[in-house]
Parts: sequence; C-alpha cells; structure tokens
Amino acid sequence: MTSTTPPSGTPSIHGKQHITTISHQGSFWEILLDFERDPAQADTFRGFLCFSSSNEESSHKDLRTSVIIIEDSFEKALGKAQNLEEHHLQSLLRSILPEPKV
Repeated sequence: MTSTTPPSGTPSIHGKQHITTISHQGSFWEILLDFERDPAQADTFRGFLCFSSSNEESSHKDLRTSVIIIEDSFEKALGKAQNLEEHHLQSLLRSILPEPKV
C-alpha cells in the first residue's frame, strides 16, 4: 500500500476539500471533505464530511460526520466523496442536525 499526500494545487477551504453545495430547509450548505490525522494510521486516508451553513443566522453553522471514508490514497478518498449523490448528502446532513426544539 502506498500513501500519497494531497496535491499542493488542489483547491481547498481551510485545508478541507470542497465537494459540493446543497440546499436544505432554505439554507445552502457547503460540503467539505477533511481527514483525521492519526500517526498510527498513516497508511490510510480516513475522511469525514463537514457541513457549513451559509445562513448567517443559523445556530449550527459547522457540523461534521464521523469518519465515513477510509481509503489507501488521497485520490481514492476524494473520488469516493465526490461520487456521493445529493440524496446521500441530504441524509447525512439530516442525521447530524440537532432535533428541532418544540
């Protein structure tokens, strides 16, 4: 297994890789891929998704999943994240949003 580092010219926001933007309940959400940095797991790329709301009034701007992508190269992990369909991303976002207060 060979380990690769993210290419230096890859566009990113704060070190995270931008995947896409989706709309959910009247807000736009930027979806970014980030990686867990664990020296004990240096031969794998363990990725999680970050959801950032563009709505300035949102009380939950930055949410993240647990590690959901594990690959042996940066390119494979990024490809897997980019291949997630919008309904998958909507479901992941719903699963990490706090329950609405009644």
